[in-house]
Amino acid sequence: MRVGQKYMDSMTEADIPVWINRTKGLLVKYDPQAEKIGSYGPFGMPISTDLQQLMIIRIDVIDSNTVSYVWLGGMDHTRLDVQRENDGSYKFIAGYNNERSRVIWPQK
Repeated sequence: MRVGQKYMDSMTEADIPVWINRTKGLLVKYDPQAEKIGSYGPFGMPISTDLQQLMIIRIDVIDSNTVSYVWLGGMDHTRLDVQRENDGSYKFIAGYNNERSRVIWPQK
């Protein structure tokens, strides 16, 4: 949980294009019939080595516009949600637990 929080709090503008490209690649593969929980990870396709090194345990392709990168699931959730907006831009939401989240991109 702390690893995910620390990573999301330390993200810089230079990290954003990498996450957008990663998310675009996953959204292209979106299958509305696929299981939403664990699309990638223990119950689905393997997680890439670079994301494993960040200690991400699961990736959920929620819908045709949202990917959730999960550090911790269950009672508390620590995750980075990357959402494609209608105008083609992307919004990054750090979910620290069930009660606390914040938009980390775009910065205001």
